[in-house]
Amino acid sequence: MEGIKAAVQLGPRAFEVEVDAMLLDAALKTNSFELAQMGGIILEIKNLINFSFVSCSVSFCPRVCNRVAHALAEKGCNSARVSDLSWDRLMQGIEQLVASDIAEPLS
Repeated sequence: MEGIKAAVQLGPRAFEVEVDAMLLDAALKTNSFELAQMGGIILEIKNLINFSFVSCSVSFCPRVCNRVAHALAEKGCNSARVSDLSWDRLMQGIEQLVASDIAEPLS
């Protein structure tokens, strides 16, 4: 949710969301999760996307394929304050993750 809100602030017209949870992928693409425990949050995310972007695609991407995004999301989830979600320099270890993502062959 916070990542989408941050993207809204940047003002793009099109948006691509990659998720590493198959259930979240399905929940964002269908209406079959409205009564689920997290249905309210899912609906809030879908409304934010629908009202903020002209185009949005959601796709499943296994965590192993995007370790950088996972590391940043993990840092965000463990941050005590929202202000901790922006940094003046790269978070420790991110350069190595980016380099390893670039170096690995696509299969």
